[in-house]
Amino acid sequence: MKLFSKIKIYIEDRILFYCKFVRNPRIILSRVLKRINRRIALRLLIEKKSYSLDKARKYWKYAPSSIGRVKTSSKKLIYLSDVDIKRLVEKSIQRRNTLQGANIYRNNVSSWIKREKIKNLLDFGCGLGQDGVYFAKNLGINVTFADIVMSNIKLVSRYPKIWGIETNGIYINCDPKEFQFPEVYDAIFSNGVLHHTPEAKGIILNLKRFLKLHGLFICMLYTRKQFKETEARTLQEFAILSESVAPIVNPYSDFYNVEKAKGIFEGFELLETFQTYKGKFGWYVFRRK
Repeated sequence: MKLFSKIKIYIEDRILFYCKFVRNPRIILSRVLKRINRRIALRLLIEKKSYSLDKARKYWKYAPSSIGRVKTSSKKLIYLSDVDIKRLVEKSIQRRNTLQGANIYRNNVSSWIKREKIKNLLDFGCGLGQDGVYFAKNLGINVTFADIVMSNIKLVSRYPKIWGIETNGIYINCDPKEFQFPEVYDAIFSNGVLHHTPEAKGIILNLKRFLKLHGLFICMLYTRKQFKETEARTLQEFAILSESVAPIVNPYSDFYNVEKAKGIFEGFELLETFQTYKGKFGWYVFRRK
């Protein structure tokens, strides 16, 4: 993996040099890099391996997330001071609002939270917890962060002190289809998580037990446009091309449309759907029946 990363960096440098002499260097660079990523993916897929929770846990432990203009993981962030963590996470929230249109879904989700008078929310697959921080700060609700990566939970467990918000962290130490949460929630929020497991339907069925009757389940799932954007031909290629490079390969990615999303949300009513990030991220608001 390191070898391919070095090759990619070298080729990028060469392309940038030659792009000085053409009219639209950004377009050429984008097209060429997609082909490079695709070839790397094909090479990595020589050893086809099935999905497992252990592989997912290992990948997301190291997979970098955007913080401001850089990408890093909670494994590195936990060693920073509270002041630096606050600065970087708030910068990430602002940058995502600008580049990925996160302000659209955050405003929409906030409207649902206010309308439904939600008091406690489960952020399932919280990652670095930017969304949970935003909702807790701006809406004054209690947020429970939950994740399969221990370093993520160690990081978000410092947030009550850093921001003075009502949050807590739960480490999912077993199969998410069987995990027992300590309470029932008014709403569940899951941003870009369920499309990374082939067991989404079973996980949702388990989460349903910890969601109050008529409670909301709000999630983001990749769309077909995100799949096409990577130029992947299979879901295995998509898993690699859709995510950042880490010491190991992302074990799974999928994409959804409305009907497919309804299929994994049995026992729920779809209230609203909308898209962000140029149609690549599909958002769904379900209500538990």
